[in-house]
Amino acid sequence: MNRRALIKSASAALLAFGFDGCATSRIARKISTFPADARSPLKLSLVEASWDRVIRTTVGLRPHRDSGFVLRAEKLDEKLLVHNYGHGGSGMSLSWGTGYMAAETAAQHDQRLAAVIGCGVTGLTTARQLQRRGFDVTIYAMSVPPDTTSNMSLAGFTPTSGLIENTRRTPEWTEQFRRAAQIAYRQLQLLAGPYYGVSWIYSLNLTDEPEEGPPETGDLLPAELRTGGVRFEPGEHPFPTKYAFRRPFIRIEPSIYLDALVRDFLSFGGR
Repeated sequence: MNRRALIKSASAALLAFGFDGCATSRIARKISTFPADARSPLKLSLVEASWDRVIRTTVGLRPHRDSGFVLRAEKLDEKLLVHNYGHGGSGMSLSWGTGYMAAETAAQHDQRLAAVIGCGVTGLTTARQLQRRGFDVTIYAMSVPPDTTSNMSLAGFTPTSGLIENTRRTPEWTEQFRRAAQIAYRQLQLLAGPYYGVSWIYSLNLTDEPEEGPPETGDLLPAELRTGGVRFEPGEHPFPTKYAFRRPFIRIEPSIYLDALVRDFLSFGGR
């Protein structure tokens, strides 16, 4: 049965599509101008890295649109169909935001019975946002955690990763993205802790250039979401490059995070 046939035969008022993954990206932010004598050299523990320590290798697909993720609604017979897919490598980062906006759209419909297709991070967060608005939600999926593509992601707040071709951006889409990023960033901060596997860590970017180049997505990310960082000069870090840039970064442990979202979804009456 194809998707539209499934939608037409379903008894629900809403179907929100959620399939995605996540990856890292470079985002230009302000660099600390502290003088060298005002900071300590960067000291790191030695990592025991070798091929015989690799547990497994996985590959996951990340559905992507050159024109950016799709978030829109359309009527399908008496039902409201809300599209929410194509996040590329930004699903873990943006899902709370696009889920919030999808649920806003759904709330304009009279019924409070919803179906969500997909049990990755976008499907789960969309389902939770619907539940917060009083919807009775059922998820339909081929696989559930720990067997979703989202479980394979290198997850963190990287909202512009593999997201969009700059030449395909429109002002309307950019405004939509920025709102989604702001909502998601705030939500992830509130989820920090061991239950959800969300934490702050430092990320490092190694380069021979004294300044990091501009991000591929230009000014897409709002300034208030760009955390500041520190540039370590030659001799202040243990790496073979001239410079090391360090910034705080929201990390997400996919297995812990997705299991917690499933528990939350079921606790609030989801099926």
